[in-house]
Amino acid sequence: GTPPSFTHSQFEYVSPKILNHNLPNFPLPEVCFLGKSNVGKSSLINALTKSRDLARISKRPGRTQQVNYFALIKRDRCTHQGGDVYSFRPSDSTGFLIDLPGYGYAAAPDDKVSTWQANTQQFVLDRRDAT
Repeated sequence: GTPPSFTHSQFEYVSPKILNHNLPNFPLPEVCFLGKSNVGKSSLINALTKSRDLARISKRPGRTQQVNYFALIKRDRCTHQGGDVYSFRPSDSTGFLIDLPGYGYAAAPDDKVSTWQANTQQFVLDRRDAT
């Protein structure tokens, strides 16, 4: 069945622009997905959230190139903007799913891969003490 916290809630992508390109610092639960490139981390997020396109997926390794936050928002805290577009404040979230870039082979230039892998490592180190 559906977890009680998911009832009357939805997951929404949190754009880095909304966060001023900083990681959120809310005292909320975070569940991170970390693993090798192209093993299905984004697909797992879509399956857990019962969404086909919340997390972008690709057959090409290295599609996820930044830390992607997905906020669990109560529906009464979202404003429908039309179509599939909603507005919300990340601080109104009850928690986050986090899709991290994979490690290992990626179909991208080596310098880009090195940068996002270093950012992922720093993210994990910074968040380690937050739990």
